[in-house]
Amino acid sequence: MQKTTRSFASLNAICCKPSSVIVGSSKDSEQKTEISEVPSEVPSEVLVLFHGYGASPQDLLPLAQPLAQFLPTASQVFLEAPEPYPDASILGARAWFPLQELSILEITKGLQAIEKNITEAIKAISNAYQMPFSRIALLGFSQGGMVALQATLSASYNKVLPSFLASVGIATRAVETKLEEETNTIDDTKTPILMIHGDADEVVPLQQGWNTAKMLRAQGYPLKWHERKGMGHEIDQETLQIAGEFLAQHAKIKK
Repeated sequence: MQKTTRSFASLNAICCKPSSVIVGSSKDSEQKTEISEVPSEVPSEVLVLFHGYGASPQDLLPLAQPLAQFLPTASQVFLEAPEPYPDASILGARAWFPLQELSILEITKGLQAIEKNITEAIKAISNAYQMPFSRIALLGFSQGGMVALQATLSASYNKVLPSFLASVGIATRAVETKLEEETNTIDDTKTPILMIHGDADEVVPLQQGWNTAKMLRAQGYPLKWHERKGMGHEIDQETLQIAGEFLAQHAKIKK
């Protein structure tokens, strides 16, 4: 996938254009189908990705090609976190907000501080690609997953943005809050969410992810939960498969 760099509302990003769509044609039934690649000029969806704490957009770039197998005509935008990582010796490392410990207070303050920047960046992405929010999906890992989930909740609670195509959080959690009455009834107007968490995660405990899943379900979100046996704080091939299938499913539903 061809890569370019650009800025969206002060947040830098690496952008990957859509992959090629494989199509077949044959002159008659006796001849084998010829396979050719037709470049997609206009993306069908935009996938916005948020890296983890102490990482960079480049760290998630290896996900581009595997995800393109599921969303071949989607553009991918890898946003860069705005804050420098405390350890300057790690080249290119960034943070979405300062995070010295996984306390609810610190995470809440950090997410509130970054929320406007993320909202404006997503609006800028929408304008740049001429893409409605219903065709924009979010995927975040670790702290980036917190940011992706916060943007998802913001779209619903604050009516700042319409619902997204889908939202995926990997090895992450959300702030436990009661901004709405719990309904325990699925609301199809809300963004569908997928959470994937390893039971061997040593950074974000599995229970924190599960508590988030229960909270979001109680708030009416159509949420799928995948607990990965033996997986730590990482993104492996099976996780990519689960995430890609989820995104492709909802891209097809919302055509």
